[in-house]
Amino acid sequence: MSNLLTKRKKRRMQKNENDKILSQKTYNALFGIVVLYGLILNYLLCAYGVEFAMSINPVILIISYLILGFLGIILSIVSKKAIVSFIGYNLLVVPSGLVLSLVLQEYGGIDTLVVKQAFLYTSIITGVMITSGVLFPSFFAKIGRILFVALFGLFITEIIMLIFNIDNILVSWIGAIIYSLYIGYDIYKSQKFKRTADNAVDCAVDIYLDIIGLFLYILDIFGEAND
Repeated sequence: MSNLLTKRKKRRMQKNENDKILSQKTYNALFGIVVLYGLILNYLLCAYGVEFAMSINPVILIISYLILGFLGIILSIVSKKAIVSFIGYNLLVVPSGLVLSLVLQEYGGIDTLVVKQAFLYTSIITGVMITSGVLFPSFFAKIGRILFVALFGLFITEIIMLIFNIDNILVSWIGAIIYSLYIGYDIYKSQKFKRTADNAVDCAVDIYLDIIGLFLYILDIFGEAND
């Protein structure tokens, strides 16, 4: 995976003769539209796809989510065409939305106060971090490795907590902070890559994952507070 990510970064930075370079405005507009598309699709799945998600065996749903999500990310990494990357994006977004619809049921459903609070704060933080990523590129340029190590440490911690059935709200706060910073960092990176349609879709994958991760941690924080 690390080799694939390295190759992906190099491919995004290189300029080939066949690449159509978009204007800054068009590139960012496409980037934003793809992210928004994924989030709206998730909302629709959470609002109207709950019964379908619940009709699927939970084990099968989780395994499908992991397999399809992984394939979607890999497809985005190795693809050089925007349409193929977009297909990979959907392979990630659709199962994520179905799983998310079940997660929201644990908090009472999509229309409950705690979910609306989590959505509001996620939106505000996302907007702030997108702006920060554009205005303070030098800061985000320095924290990439720190964020990677922090995220890896967070995953290891959560695995240990899951094994020993430990619950600590501090982990959710740390996770929310890490994913908040990742939004700014990935926005900064998106502006450094060559402005192709494929790169716009690839960067949308990064931001989508950041926003969903942030939302889940904020949801957990508000859920604990309401309990």
